[in-house]
Amino acid sequence: MVTRSEQELVRLEKLRELQKGGFDYPNDAKPTVTASELLSREHTEGEDGPRFTVCGRIVQMRQMGKASFCHLLDSSGKIQAYIRKDDIGEERYNEFKHYDAGDIIEVRGFLFTTRTGEKTIHAETVRLLAKCLIPLP
Repeated sequence: MVTRSEQELVRLEKLRELQKGGFDYPNDAKPTVTASELLSREHTEGEDGPRFTVCGRIVQMRQMGKASFCHLLDSSGKIQAYIRKDDIGEERYNEFKHYDAGDIIEVRGFLFTTRTGEKTIHAETVRLLAKCLIPLP
């Protein structure tokens, strides 16, 4: 019999809750850009600019009420994502609050630069691609 840690049990419960809401592992993700390609862009046009889709593993999260920041790591590097409840909807944002470091997600949105000068993708849609059940080291 496999003995699971408390963190693994919490993550399994989060997965069960997501599955009750209809989550199934999608296999149709098609990123249009990598993290390094976004970071190398000279200009950020904001919400009037082009839309990008990036997929990656959540390596850091900062959830604050109705908005959150997370860093996504793909094969090329790391990019920050800004996720707001008002932009992705209450239902999706409540799902997002069940995501953990290690989960792989797809973010679609536009590129902007934060007040601190960090290039960030402003999410218009977010979806879980794979749930990480064993915490990252």
